[in-house]
Amino acid sequence: GTATDIVLAFDDCVLRGQKKDGAIQLTRDLDNDVATFEVGVVDDETRAMHGAGLLDIGHDDAFTIALTDGFAVVDHGGVDTGLSCGAELRMSDAGFDIDDDTATLTLALTHDTRDEHFAMATTNPVVFDGGCGCPRPGASIVMDVPRPLGRDGETGRAEITWRASDDDNACAKAVVTLSQWPTSCAVGGDCGKAATATALSTLLTAFCYVQ
Repeated sequence: GTATDIVLAFDDCVLRGQKKDGAIQLTRDLDNDVATFEVGVVDDETRAMHGAGLLDIGHDDAFTIALTDGFAVVDHGGVDTGLSCGAELRMSDAGFDIDDDTATLTLALTHDTRDEHFAMATTNPVVFDGGCGCPRPGASIVMDVPRPLGRDGETGRAEITWRASDDDNACAKAVVTLSQWPTSCAVGGDCGKAATATALSTLLTAFCYVQ
């Protein structure tokens, strides 16, 4: 017959010196030719991973993976982890779809430690096709980056938008806008904000030139 459920279960299972408890389950929907997955695993009672999603391979000649209940890795620290405090990675939204020669990405994630916060999210879907190394114009993401210019305890934000290019050799151009930036430092009147935005825009736009 055809398997519809695959379960990998851990019960006080020791792998590479680490004890695991929990399960990873993959369930196939034969009527719709898709599969769902669930993850709930605890490592050494200090790190927990849990989440659920959808996996579609080969249905209508497409590939799709998406989170239906988010995904999280929460580390509570411990003697052997080397962490002074816990760390947390959460993906509240993630989707990746390939249809013919077009790929679409949506993502929202945060990573927090005791000292730093990092976040990234697509504010408009990021769509790639086979003819360009950049997303199509209209795609945009926002990123929170810890410690701009090495300043402890501060977070800078970069908004990146891809727009149509006036250059016939480029399929798009990246425009970077910085906010939540330090205002008092010894690097120019704007703490290097304008120069950093220009450098990032130039770097990202370099991927948009058609070879």
